[in-house]
Amino acid sequence: MIEGLWQLDEERGQPGLNLFTLYNYSFKCILPYKKMNDINIHNNTFTNQCLISCIIRVILYELGLYQSETSYQRILLSVKRIISRFPSFLFEDNPEFCSVLCYHLLRLCTVKNSTVRDVAVDTLYFLMKTYYTLTKGLSFVKVHLYLTFSSFFVKLVNGMTASVNSVNKHSNKINSENIHYIISSTKLIKPYIIDSLHYLKHLTLSDVDSNIPTPFNNKPDETVFNSEIYVEPFNLTPPSSVNNYDDGYNTASGITVTPSTTGAEITVPTVPFMSNIPNSNFTFQINQLVDNLLHLLNDSLRLQDIIHTAHTRQQDQSNIGQKQVANEDTLLLIDLLHSISHRNRASPELRLYWILQIAEKHYELSQFAEASQCLAHCVAIVAEHMINRGCSPPGLSSTGCADIADAVQNLNVLEESCACGFPNTSVFDNFSCSTPIILHDLSSLMPLDVSCHFALPGFIALLSWTAESFSKAGFYEIVPCLYSRLVSLLQSSRDYGRLAEIHGRIRDAYTVLNKTQNTKRMFNSYFRVGFHGSLFGELSGRDFIYKEAPFTKLAEITHRLQTFYGDKFGQDRVVVIKDSNIVDEKQLDSDKGYLQITFVEPYLEDFELRRRTTEFHCNYGLKRFVHSLPFTIDGQTHGSLSTQYKRKCILTTSRCFPYMKTRLLVVSMESHILTPIEVALEDVTRRVEQLDRVLATHPPDVKYLQMILQGCIGTVVNQGPIEMATTFLGQEKNKPLKSLLPDKNNSSTTLDSITYENIQNRLRITFQQFLIKSYEALRLNESLIGTDQAEYHKELERNFINVKRLLDPLIVIPKSSVINRSKIMKQHFESVLNVTK
Repeated sequence: MIEGLWQLDEERGQPGLNLFTLYNYSFKCILPYKKMNDINIHNNTFTNQCLISCIIRVILYELGLYQSETSYQRILLSVKRIISRFPSFLFEDNPEFCSVLCYHLLRLCTVKNSTVRDVAVDTLYFLMKTYYTLTKGLSFVKVHLYLTFSSFFVKLVNGMTASVNSVNKHSNKINSENIHYIISSTKLIKPYIIDSLHYLKHLTLSDVDSNIPTPFNNKPDETVFNSEIYVEPFNLTPPSSVNNYDDGYNTASGITVTPSTTGAEITVPTVPFMSNIPNSNFTFQINQLVDNLLHLLNDSLRLQDIIHTAHTRQQDQSNIGQKQVANEDTLLLIDLLHSISHRNRASPELRLYWILQIAEKHYELSQFAEASQCLAHCVAIVAEHMINRGCSPPGLSSTGCADIADAVQNLNVLEESCACGFPNTSVFDNFSCSTPIILHDLSSLMPLDVSCHFALPGFIALLSWTAESFSKAGFYEIVPCLYSRLVSLLQSSRDYGRLAEIHGRIRDAYTVLNKTQNTKRMFNSYFRVGFHGSLFGELSGRDFIYKEAPFTKLAEITHRLQTFYGDKFGQDRVVVIKDSNIVDEKQLDSDKGYLQITFVEPYLEDFELRRRTTEFHCNYGLKRFVHSLPFTIDGQTHGSLSTQYKRKCILTTSRCFPYMKTRLLVVSMESHILTPIEVALEDVTRRVEQLDRVLATHPPDVKYLQMILQGCIGTVVNQGPIEMATTFLGQEKNKPLKSLLPDKNNSSTTLDSITYENIQNRLRITFQQFLIKSYEALRLNESLIGTDQAEYHKELERNFINVKRLLDPLIVIPKSSVINRSKIMKQHFESVLNVTK
């Protein structure tokens, strides 16, 4: 009988439908979501599930083949039948079937036939709604939809990587036919994917507003399951005796009866308690899913543009400048891969895969600092989700991601944290960490399989690779911290051979630190790059901080960016703004793009400097940068000391450097205006810091010492400190300056006599420190030079005596200032006491 039913179903292109109809009548309700504990019932269920499993395998196999439109419709109708009657079997007992089903359904959403696409979207929507009804979430389904969607254009990245590597390693031309084939195939499915995703949103809205027409409530569909055809031949329950409840659910056949415009009844598989779903959260999750998939599609199309540009540029790599421009293409690719990885945060495995791709790109450019940060994020992902999935090995810290962030001393890593351990509510739904199931039968998904890293051997290898990458980047302070995490894992497994090797690497890192402790290390340069003009698209109006190699000149990065964007848009359409003033885009030519490039320095406040005691920590984990713009009231850039103002712009980036990218978006900007006396105070303070730095250098650097001394007390510049002191500390200049700037950010410290006097006293104390440090530097220089520089040293001493003679009467703090200060403090305490009484 079963064989006859199966053959009849195959002839109609609807395998298993009649068999399911007969099989379902032994159950008066949906199979329970949780397994029963009774042994006899369990054995019965196991026997029944074997039959269901065989039928589902056949259906999934047929979905993987090319079928006619009618066959696809009927096969997908059988799929709906399975979802409706056996959700527990599909979602809980055999999730691998659900993962393969998601793959085939999303693949069918990209076919050319619109009818097949619509039916596939209907089935996919039905699957997601049923899953949400049972679990109150969509985490598992989302993971596999992202996985399938990524497989559509992962070949694009791999194809480009292979082509670029062939150029770099073998000096061959890029395989143009292969690239154009991949690009064409992606462009071909673009409109179909967009159409399917928008229709999925349409179905979601139709649940909220039943007036929106859909194939289920607009007109009858002959491909929808009909009880008259598949129930009557076997003399089961006739349609006339169907017991219809108010919700339209038939408990005998497991179908929903919907009246049609033609008088016939259209029956659709459904779940009886679907009407109780909170539509708001479900609709929000579906809309969020669709938006993310659309963003991923746009990223894939932008990948095509980068591939085409790389193909054009890499035809001639003989010029060094062309190689630098080609590197700029790779940097854009890295930004794009980072965007893709961010869109796949719902799936740790997928995010791990894309971040590993970014790390490989950084290795190609020898950017080990960024590569090490990518690997640190990968280690944090694995550690976090091993903890949350309850499969953490002995020796792994229970804090997961936070422990890795503490090891690498970078707060950026905390973005890999999740809330999987919290109650399953909509608030934490975005932090899902469901494990994707990748079957070997689906070859297109195999490149995305990174499950090996979530086992102990893979995690140890990944952690070891990360520590080596930090060592290549020169971050030796981080290396022992990472290896200490590895030691805990190896001690638990008693791998004494690896432990001896790891301790040897820790010793090597400390040896390098000991050698470089008193030497000057090279750190990166940073530049603010502003994009202005509609020519740059979404970049227009945004500022970025670029991290460049040490000692990179402003002219170098300017030439590189101007050449890159000039080749892209036309050399005559890209203009570099020479100054750092605020840009008024209304005065710019709309047909041109404008670049504004400025050198910036790391900005650390006093409390940060107290914590960052080493040169390394002062140049690691940077998020704020500053650049200064001198100006005068009359519009000139430079003027006399009494008229010289300065605007300090403090820029804050979205993340800390170093990060997985070499450029970061500026998210906020503070502007502070320094008045002339504050400008002078900042200048003298900077000279004192230079003297401190050169005195603390061991062994002493004679050339650097003499350069700093010449800049502080040399014959050419000795008027600088003296003129500052005369201008702001002389008796005729003791009055506060008037406010000349109607700017809300204008400094108010010089607008009254008390605050102005306070600034004067700070300047006097700074000058005293300046003289003390200069004297110490002179004595150090005397102990280091030979007889050939004795005359030069005597000249420096004469300059110092002259500067000290002129500064001494000006840097003495007046007694009246001290008395006034005491009176102010006494009045303040008296007022506080009166308030408390």
